[in-house]
Amino acid sequence: MDICAAREMYSASILFKPDARQDFQNLMGRRIAVTLLSLSQRLKKNYQWDDDKIHHFLEKFHEGFEGKAWPQFSIVEKALNRHIEQSRAAGGQEPSVIDMEYYLERYYYAWISSMFNRDFHSIYCVVVYLWLLFYQIRNLFKIIEGKRFGLPAEQILGRIICNV
Repeated sequence: MDICAAREMYSASILFKPDARQDFQNLMGRRIAVTLLSLSQRLKKNYQWDDDKIHHFLEKFHEGFEGKAWPQFSIVEKALNRHIEQSRAAGGQEPSVIDMEYYLERYYYAWISSMFNRDFHSIYCVVVYLWLLFYQIRNLFKIIEGKRFGLPAEQILGRIICNV
């Protein structure tokens, strides 16, 4: 569902002026990369798919984004690989898929936050504001659900997406 929503948002960018379209597609390209990398990690860890099978599967999605998601995918993948190496060095074990997804969400949050002040006269301000609002609402739901299920505050705060 996330990929379909991203594809629709990406396709809607055709309505923007060329400069705004390029900026918006850059933002969406990074979001798409985070989503597809999360999916590829699930396929690898939970379903034991090999890299070739995952690459072939993801090709279909990249075609829907005019192939522009691959460069962003590479950037995000390098960041995730650095995180995995740091986790291995620190604790000797690879992070779980859930931990990787949490890292990717925090990575995207940090990146999108940095884009907010990029250019006040572009589409960045509006789109980034909406993404940050989305994270804020998601965080509120995590707090409410955590309280509902009686989780300790440290555990709830440990899964909130924010700048650290």
